[in-house]
This record gives sequence, structure tokens and C-alpha cells, in this order.
Amino acid sequence: MATTTLDKTDVPELAKLGITDLDEGKVPSAEENHQIQMVEKMEIDEKEWNTTTNDDTITMIAQKLTRLIVNSQKTERKWEHEFEKQRISASNIADQLLEATPATEQLVDAFNNLVEGLVPTIKKIEEANERVQEEIKKSSTVIEENSKQTKSQAETIFKLSKTINDLHITMAHQSAAKYKQQLEDLPRKKPRIDEDMRSTTQNVGIRRCYICTGVHQADECDQYKDGPTRLEEMTKRNRCIRCTKKNVPGHPCQFPKGRTCTYCQKVHLNALCPVKFPIDTTRQ
Repeated sequence: MATTTLDKTDVPELAKLGITDLDEGKVPSAEENHQIQMVEKMEIDEKEWNTTTNDDTITMIAQKLTRLIVNSQKTERKWEHEFEKQRISASNIADQLLEATPATEQLVDAFNNLVEGLVPTIKKIEEANERVQEEIKKSSTVIEENSKQTKSQAETIFKLSKTINDLHITMAHQSAAKYKQQLEDLPRKKPRIDEDMRSTTQNVGIRRCYICTGVHQADECDQYKDGPTRLEEMTKRNRCIRCTKKNVPGHPCQFPKGRTCTYCQKVHLNALCPVKFPIDTTRQ
């Protein structure tokens, strides 16, 4: 029977809990089922926590960008007011030039004053714009990294969910196989026992060998160890050997039609199988 093994690198959460392999012939215990349910709950809790954390991070970044935009608008209005003052100053200079021709030195001084007022203003505006661009760039990087992390977490959760689903399917198949095996292992019809072997002190639940009438299964008979010898002894005792013949004196065959030997698939009792119990060979 094949064995399904879960690699620890595939399912680290299950490996930490000790669930590393499953035998198809073994039904998971209640503790293993409880551990699997814990993994499922951890998966759901982690997904909800990651979703909440990502939403909070995006909200915080959006609020920060909003503040930057508002501050930028305030700065822009401030510089517009400053430009308006400089425009008025330049207009006054022009009016003075029209009214009277001032000295060259006065014109130069007025122009220099105008330039000195405009240059710092322009520099401050450029610096403010650079800061805004830098903040936007940082925020974009954070959002991109957060998006990659969210995508990676979603892929991990999907893989874990698929693994758990496959595990449930495997467990279902194992349970079905175990149930089928239990049905096959159910006790069959009680073998006939000679009158001299019956006793009022015997327990009716004791299984007796239908070959030598000893207290053991027929397959485990040590008195007659090989199939041909067992067949000969049963024939002497007039036991039913499941020959499927209808008119055998003393014991009409009642062997169910279609049932065969477990070991070689031929029509005879399991304990008489010459393949499983050959002559002069001790059963392993």
C-alpha cells in the first residue's frame, strides 16, 4: 500500500504541528484532525489580519498625501500673493519711469531689488516642489511594496488552502479504504466443530480452526502448515473446501458465488492457498 508524505518545505505550518505524513491504511487520530482545524483557523485569522493591516497602511498613506497636497496649495497661494506684490512693485516702477525719467542708478537699484525679491521666492517654490515629489515617490514605493507583499501572502494562502483540501481528499480516501478493509476483515461463518470438541465452558465468541479445530485462525494453523496438507486433512474430515460443487455427500457447498482466495484470486479457502502456504515452507 502506497504512503503519501507531506514535505515540510511544502507545508511548514503542518510540519510544525507534527503532521508530516499519512499512511493510506491509517485513519487520522482526533488529535491530528484538531491540528488540521487549527491550521485552517490560523490561515483565516492571518488572512483577516493582513487585509486589515493593508487597509490601514493605504489609508495612512492617502492621508499623508492629502496633507502634502493641502500644504502645497497653501504654499502656492502664498507665492501667488508674493508675486502679486512684486507685480505691483514693478508696475509702480514703470509708472515712475513714465512720469519722470529717474537717474540710471535709481533704475538699477530698483531692478536689483526686484530680482532679489524674486530669486528667493522662486528657489523656495522649487524646494517645496522637490519635497512634494520626494514624498510622493516614497509613498509610491511603499504602496508598491505593500502590493507585492499582499500578492505574495495571497499566493501563500492559496497554496495552503489547496494543500489542506488535498489533505481532506486523501483522508477521505483513506477512511474509505479503511472501512472497506474492516468489512473484508469481518468474521465469516463459524467453522463446524466436532461434538467431542464442544464444551459448556467454551466461550461462543472464540474462533476455532476449521482444519484442526484448535483455538486459532485457520490461516495460522501450525499443525497443518501447507495448503495441500490442509486440503487433505479437511477432505478426510469431510469438511467443506469450497469446491463450488452442488451435490457433495454430507456437505452441500454453500460457498458464495464470485468470492475468491485473497492471496491468489482462485476459488478456494484462503487457508488452503498453495501460493501463500506451499509445501515444506513455514509461513512468514
